[in-house]
Formats: sequence, structure tokens, C-alpha cells
Amino acid sequence: MTNHPANSDQTSRPAESQAGRLRRATPLELFADLVFAAAVGQAATRLTEHPTPTGLRIFALEFALVWWLWVVQAFAADRVDDDSTAHRLLVMASLLPAAGVATALARTPGDGDFLFVISYVLARLGPAALYALAARAEHGHRGAHQTALHRILWIYTTGTAVAACGWLSGLAFSGATRYSLWAAAFSIELALPFLNRSAISRAPRSGAHLAERYGLFTLIVLGESIIGPISQAAHVALSAAAMCALAASLVLSGCLWWTYYRVEEHPAFGGRFWHLELFSLGHLPLSMAISAIGSGSALLIATAARDGAASLTPIAAACLTGATAVFFAVVAALRLPFTGLRREVSAPLIAALLLAILTPLSAHVPAVITVAITSAIAAASIAFTPPRERAHGTVIQQHQPPIESTGS
Repeated sequence: MTNHPANSDQTSRPAESQAGRLRRATPLELFADLVFAAAVGQAATRLTEHPTPTGLRIFALEFALVWWLWVVQAFAADRVDDDSTAHRLLVMASLLPAAGVATALARTPGDGDFLFVISYVLARLGPAALYALAARAEHGHRGAHQTALHRILWIYTTGTAVAACGWLSGLAFSGATRYSLWAAAFSIELALPFLNRSAISRAPRSGAHLAERYGLFTLIVLGESIIGPISQAAHVALSAAAMCALAASLVLSGCLWWTYYRVEEHPAFGGRFWHLELFSLGHLPLSMAISAIGSGSALLIATAARDGAASLTPIAAACLTGATAVFFAVVAALRLPFTGLRREVSAPLIAALLLAILTPLSAHVPAVITVAITSAIAAASIAFTPPRERAHGTVIQQHQPPIESTGS
């Protein structure tokens, strides 16, 4: 990283680079993303191996937790990354419990709960340590950005400690009580950004960097969704139906990529707090849907290999066509505040409605036909969307002034 300007109100702006250049993802951030990619892959693999309603619920919870860990790590790095040795060591240390989360997800459901909770709680301490390091480095500076970082540290640490009590106490119980305590703990963590709204609005932020981080994480999940069906194809008899299913699933993955990366950047990080939260939280169902599509594609290939005329099971249909419907619905929701109800929104919204109708009907249609129709709907949505726009007209400010002067 380059040195920062001497101005005291700029010293806590590690997202700003020298000579006005926009900050980009660092090799350390990309390396950290690979650890979270392993956790995402394990959650998807578990869903493929346990395609039941319970397995689908467990997948949704596990993916949400992994994704939220990644989000807090990404925002902490964006706000306080100075590329110092201490920062690098703290990030590397925080990856150890993140790897523990991935390891726990590789175990049989219920068997790795203790390892998962302990690893998850420890992984939440990583961003707190990064904020504390930045606060110590900025001791004596009391500009608006420094004050915001101190408040983020206090709210995040306090909320994480309270949530940790719920996570750890849940280990003492079983069944509904355990999951209720964990749900309450996760709800506390999700509420922290809204409790910290004023400080988040004033904190340093690199819009281009955050947009790139979300884009790269989405790309990683897309890659995992491709690995699933390819790995499945390597373990089944490659009949004509199975080969057609694999080809159609890869076409579908390509359509998802094309749809998401229609623009190079996104204006959410240059807008209001609620735009930021919509863009950030909206990526949870979007990323989860992509991962579920990978599992659905793997189940599709297994079904086609056994019987080319067989239809998808309800869970496989939910993972394939249902999750694709969710993906297009979220894409429409993310675009709507910035474009209005134009073709950029109406095309994916219509695709989502058609796929939602197809999902229950897929139980009566051969699996290969189902994925072919799904891919065709996805491709049609792209065809009816205006050509890809370049980022020249996109409003993403590298560092935002206070977005809203609301009270804390």
C-alpha cells in the first residue's frame, strides 16, 4: 500500500491510494476469500449429499453465517487496511478459525456443531482486532473518520460479545432450544449495522474497492457452482442425457455470470445508507441462490445419469429452478432503486416469475427438459436487457462524505 496524506482527517483512510488512484483488492484479501470459498463449497457439497428439506434449511443457515463472516471481514479490511505487518498477521490469524468453520461444515450435520460455534465466535474477533489496531494507530486524532471508527469498534465488539453468549450457551442445549439461541445470536449480529448507522455513514469507505470485493466473492461462488456439476459428472456414467444436462447447467452458469456482470461497477456505494444495506444484504440471497444452483445442477446430472426420462425431486427442483428464480428476483431488486422500472429490471423480474411457475411443474417434466427451459429463460432475460454498460457514467465515489447526519 502507498503512504497516506499527512492531513489528520485522512490518516485513517487506508482505502485511499496515492495520486487519487482507486484502491483495488489486495493479494491478502484474495487469499482470505479462498478460505471462505472452501466453506461455501463445503456447505454446497453437504446439500448435494443430503437433498432433504432439513438439509436445505441447514444449508441456508450455514451459507448465511459464512457469508456474514466474509462481509464483516471485507468491510473491516476496507476501512482500516494499511498493509502493515501487524495487519497482515491479524488477518492471517483470523483465517485459522475461518478454516475451522469450513472444516466443521465438512462433517456430518450435527457432528461438527462444537467446532463450528467455537470457530465462528473466534472468527468474529478478527475484525474487532483490526478495528482496535486502527484505533490505537490513530490515537490522538479525533477527526470525523477517527470518531466513526472508534464507535464502530465499540458497537461491533459489544454486539459480538453479546451474540457470543448466545452461540456458546446454545451448545449446552439441543433441538429447538439450541437453534433458537443461535437464531437470536445471529439476529443480534445482523442488527449491528443498523445500530451503527451514523458511524457507518461517516467512516472511510472505498466504493470501487467494496464493489470489486462483492463482485469477486460472487465470482468465487459462481466457480463453486460450476465445480459441483463437473465433479458429479466425473462419478456417473456419461450417458447422452447426462452430457446434455451438464452442458445445459454450464450454459445456465454462464447466463448467471452475464446477468450479474452486466455493468462493471454499482452505484450503491455512492448513495445513501439504505442503498448500501440493500446492495450488501441483497447479496446474501443472491450468493446463496448461486450456490444452491450448483447443488441443483449436481443433483440434475445424477438424475439424468440414472434415467434420462426421470424428473427432478422437489428439493432438486427448488435448488435448480427455484434458486434461479431467486437469483433473477434479487438482481431486479438490486437494480430497481438505481434504474427505475426499465428493461434492466423488468427482464430479470419476468424471468423470475416464469421460473417460479416452472419449479412445481418440473416434477412432471424430464430433468433435462427442465434445465433446458431454465437456461432458455435465463438467456432470454439477457437478450431483452439493454447492452452492457461501461462504468464511465457510474457514480461511485472513492471516499464518501457523511451520507446522512442521523443520530446514533
